[in-house]
Order: sequence, then C-alpha cells, then structure tokens
Amino acid sequence: MGKIKKFIAVCAAATVLAFPVNPADAETNLLTNGNFNEHTTAGSLSITYSVTDWTASEGVSVDVSDTENLRFAVGSNMTITQSGIALEAGTYRAGVKIKTAGEASVSFKLQGGTEYETADISVQDTGGEYREVAGTVTVSAGNYDFTICFKSVSDTCYADDAFLEIYDAAPETDANLTTGTGASIRITGASGLRFYGSADKTYYDGFKDSHPEATLGMLIVPYDYLKDCDFSVECLKAAGHKYLEIQANVWNNDPTADGYYGFNCAITDIHTLNLDRPFAARTYLKYQDGGKDAYIYGDFNATDNVRSVSEVAEAAQANNGYYGSLSPSEKAVIDYYAEAIEDISSAVSSYYNGVFITCTFTVESAGYIAFSYDLTTETSVSSTVATSCGDEKAILGNAFEVSDGQVSIKIYFDDTPLFSPIENFSVKLYKKN
Repeated sequence: MGKIKKFIAVCAAATVLAFPVNPADAETNLLTNGNFNEHTTAGSLSITYSVTDWTASEGVSVDVSDTENLRFAVGSNMTITQSGIALEAGTYRAGVKIKTAGEASVSFKLQGGTEYETADISVQDTGGEYREVAGTVTVSAGNYDFTICFKSVSDTCYADDAFLEIYDAAPETDANLTTGTGASIRITGASGLRFYGSADKTYYDGFKDSHPEATLGMLIVPYDYLKDCDFSVECLKAAGHKYLEIQANVWNNDPTADGYYGFNCAITDIHTLNLDRPFAARTYLKYQDGGKDAYIYGDFNATDNVRSVSEVAEAAQANNGYYGSLSPSEKAVIDYYAEAIEDISSAVSSYYNGVFITCTFTVESAGYIAFSYDLTTETSVSSTVATSCGDEKAILGNAFEVSDGQVSIKIYFDDTPLFSPIENFSVKLYKKN
C-alpha cells in the first residue's frame, strides 16, 4: 500500500469523491453481541473482565462502567475473544469500529485446529468518530474462537460493533458494461489521468426501468491495491483499501445515435510521487438490492485498464499527430507528466561498509527523492537524509522532499552479516510542477 495517496476524482463535468465505509449488516453478523454491551467483571480483581459472550486478555485495564462500548488504556496490547463459532469452509470478513485520538493497530484471528489471522491494520486519529477497520480470512470448516487483537495503543481507544460475516468475493459482471482500453491525459481544467467507460443503451435503459435509482460510474484505485483482492467495492472495503467511486453525470456522446452511454472519469491533483504509479479503472452499475448498495461490473484486465500518468504522457509525446495539434499550454501539461521523473542512479556515488550505505548527489530542481533497493538477507533498516545545509534527520519510508542543492542519504542496516545485504540500489528525482 503506497505511502502517499493524494488524488482527486473527476467524472466529466462532475466531481464525486467517495471513500464509503458501511456498518456490518446485523442480519449477517455471525457474532453474538458485537456491540460489547453489558460489561461485567469476571473472576477476581486481576483485571480480567468479560463482556457478555466475550473474554478480554489479562493484565489490561478495561473500563466496564461504560455499557455502550469497550474502552481500554494507553499502551495496551489487548485481545478480546468470542468462542465456539461454527464456520463452514470459505472466506469471512471480520471487522470492528474504532475511535481514538492516537494510533493503534488491529488484527483479527480465527483459531480452531488451525490458526488464521489477518495482517495488522493501522488506525490513526479518527477525528472523534468511529471508523470501521476490517480484513478477510479464508478458513476450512470447523469451530473457531474469534479474537480481535489491539496493539500499540497510543491513546485511549474505544471499540464497538464487531462483526464476522460471510464474504462473497465473486463480483457480478455484465458484458454490456465496458471499460475502454488505455487512458488519456486530461489537459483542460484540472489536469490528470482520464479513463473511459460505457454502457449499452438498451441494457441500461431497461435496468433503469426496474431500478430508477441505478447509476453508472467508475472505480479507480492504485493497481497495487489489487494484489490482495478482486477489483470490486466489496473486496476493496473488506481489505481496508480506500478507493474512488466516481458517478457519471454527463455523457460524452449522443447515446441515441450511438446506442450506448459513454463517459470519462479522471484522477486530478495526482501527487508528484504517484506520477509513475499505475492506476486501475473499472466501470460499474450501482443499484439498491434489499435496501443495500449492490454493484454490477464491466470487464477489467491489467493489460487494457491499468495505466500511469507518466506512461500515458510519454505515449502522447511520441504521437506526433496528436502532440502537434496541441496548444503550447496543453503541450506543457503533457511535457511535465512525461519528464517529471528522472533516474539519477548513475549520478550517485555510494559507499558501503557493512553497516550503512551512503550516497551523495546534487539536484537541480525542487521535488522528491525516492530510492529503492533489494535486500539479500533479512535485516532491519533505518534511514537519514542530510541536505546541503548539513541538517541530518531521520526519514520514514524511501522518499523525502528536497530543494535544489546537495543531498546525502545514509541507510543503516542493523544486525547484518559482513557481506552487502542490498542489490539494485537506485535513486529517482520526482520534480515538482
């Protein structure tokens, strides 16, 4: 999951940005008492508490005076378990709502004859509101104990509305919905990466007759989000990924004459470090089924429906007929996206002594430096960066902002053998516009 995720969605003349998170459906929740109500003490005062149908881990301060939710203290590494849940073989979505002003991480575990656990899901300041976190796990048939693991809590944390529900990962598709091959650069107004979708007119008009609330649109996500789930709202939500759900409000063609509804959807204000990040697009039809949102999806494949803005801009530059027809200001948009990223690996002088690697280079444009490497052995890594002013500071991840001037990176490798633990070290400069 990428560290920098700044982008805005634009669909034709309308802009709709949606990161929906829906509460669990109580009718499908396989847990009893997912709301943590009716707290009671259990056993002695050794700070072991039970919440009806739940048992909390020992040694954790749990507030049992609040009967509406579960509250636990700073620094807690807490688990709370509901036992004896009979599950059929399949994939399940597990989740809980969290409210905190600090940070925490959450994972979900199903333990029977075999233990299954989701990855840790990070939660940061929720702004005084409850925020749903969820993950998926695939299990064989059996009886399981369901455990929620709260880790590294930095501020008082509240939890409520836990759920475990059957997850149907297979999205419904229809050939009457299509996602256009490739993408283009949006060069008027807010610039960005534009995708194209369409729906057969007879099909959509007939669907609207029975579902007047139905809408067309497009999902757009960073392609790396699809490594752990299908390209659907259901799966993206279950995996805890944010996504763009862009409703189409304006057609870019004459549907009556053409026999289909066509529309464009674009990501604008793409962060500089995301210019070479591939984005995926998929057309959807959204409607209500039993009072809940339901989706039908168009075709999707990585070859046709995944592009980065830098990749598309480079192709536009190479298309002499198209590029030559543009105005100077339109060419400037294409040129920036095509030329913003510079591989400066060859200009980097580096030194490795078994403990750290240093590299020094000069940048002539303000922007971001991103470096990458492959580790040949397991080790912990930390990094610092020093500018021409000599101020050294720790950096998180493999990217940082720079002004023009000299830059030095020092990457520390802890507990490493004497031979080099890295390969394929490279450095790129992402220039600001």
